[in-house]
Amino acid sequence: TTATATTTSSPSLRHTEAEDVVCAHLSGKNTTLFASLFELLTTKFLSRDESLQLDPRRDVDRLLRKRAFLDIRSVYEKVGKLSRGDLYDGSGVQHDAEELLTFTLATLHDEFVEECNRLIKSKALSEQDLIEDTEDDDDDGWHEIGKGQQATQLKKIETSSSPFSKRMQGQFRSTLTLKGKTKSILRQPFFTLQVDIMGVGNLFDALKNTFVEETIKDYHEGKSVQKSLQVERLPDLLLIQLKRFRYDEYYQSTKLLHHVDFTENMAFSDDLLVPSCVNRQYKLIGVVYHLGVNASHGHYTCATRSSIGWLYFNDRKVSRVDRSEVFSSSKHKQAYILAYSAIPQKYNDE
Repeated sequence: TTATATTTSSPSLRHTEAEDVVCAHLSGKNTTLFASLFELLTTKFLSRDESLQLDPRRDVDRLLRKRAFLDIRSVYEKVGKLSRGDLYDGSGVQHDAEELLTFTLATLHDEFVEECNRLIKSKALSEQDLIEDTEDDDDDGWHEIGKGQQATQLKKIETSSSPFSKRMQGQFRSTLTLKGKTKSILRQPFFTLQVDIMGVGNLFDALKNTFVEETIKDYHEGKSVQKSLQVERLPDLLLIQLKRFRYDEYYQSTKLLHHVDFTENMAFSDDLLVPSCVNRQYKLIGVVYHLGVNASHGHYTCATRSSIGWLYFNDRKVSRVDRSEVFSSSKHKQAYILAYSAIPQKYNDE
């Protein structure tokens, strides 16, 4: 499942107050995934009782055991209905965590944009709350002039703004170059950055492996083209999928079991970014692990950073975990999704 995108031009939000208006309307619609998640967090997870709040001075395990087990069947059922059974059919069969994550974020984004446009039409949101999206406002949006007055053909998949896209969505810039012809550029948003870990042992090399320039043979009139991929915009929250599942020569789904090193702090090398992209420093805040030796069976767990250190979530059991265990792996447990949060610039300067 990939992030959906609209091609219609739509206003983007200027103030968080306008976002709150849209979210308030969405939370009251039982047909939306947003409403299901909102109810889950506000009525079943976030407690108003101060005695149940995490306190760094107390035993986190004892406090967490006071909470009732988090029942998320309503959310899964809504995901199953919206995905027409592709991601949840009630059978208990394992589905890919990255697909579920991307589907959830894309659906929340689409629901927000749809509700925003509905409120604009009904005048529930005034024009003063909105600004027109004027990015790349060319006559036809198709041509740029590069070095040496070279024409560049430009295609952009437009996306309307939402709190999810503004904070969690980056953007690729894919360039096809045919000698003697114009360049073709495609800009495409992403919620998860999928990196190729085949034959590499660390995240840095995996990123290099993913963005390496490649030759596509017989692309146009028997001629080959060069394809390059770079990041044009980095999100506040960067989600990286280590692509462990692949098809072998017999078209059977297999899992790559080797360890991939990743660091607590990371940044992209400049050659992976377009010149206009502002590089950012990131800090690791979460890891999703896949437990199992094959692609069709297994179990997902995760570790998250908190104010009292790292916590490990394994179904109903929540425990504290040593930092070294977050970055380690075994034959039966490997990191699958990494969550990095951008460090504010003022802290970078310090």
